[in-house]
Amino acid sequence: MDERVIYISYFYKIRFFEKNMIPFSTATFNPKWYREHGCFLDKNGVVNGLRILDLIPNSSCQEHGVVCNTVECKHDANCEFLRRYYEQLKNIDFNSLIAKLYKFVDELSMHLNIDNPKIVLIVYEPPYKTCSERIMLIKWFKENGYELREF
Repeated sequence: MDERVIYISYFYKIRFFEKNMIPFSTATFNPKWYREHGCFLDKNGVVNGLRILDLIPNSSCQEHGVVCNTVECKHDANCEFLRRYYEQLKNIDFNSLIAKLYKFVDELSMHLNIDNPKIVLIVYEPPYKTCSERIMLIKWFKENGYELREF
């Protein structure tokens, strides 16, 4: 399944996913509906409730707000939240994380009879809100040879 492309999107878009799109939250806080029943299939047969704990902003990031999204933030190297989140990502063994993710998705796909599964990382903010972990996830994945394609 390793096609070197993983998708990225946000919670609102899950309602438009197809059964083979498997969302994994990277958000510190998820909408109540996403995890209120644990892991479940929605009315379209899409798995909901999965998270990638390693990619959730840690306490160092949270000291500076879960996401700054303020008018004052210039969304650049001076953004303390984004800087700290990128540092967090750089300390993760990318290849190990990807191997575990693909193994999990392969097993889940077999269990749920999903053909051609697509991994979708979920962030809270839509693409037009640029002060989001989306920016650093895209950068980190690219540095490791993967494209994060927006859905």
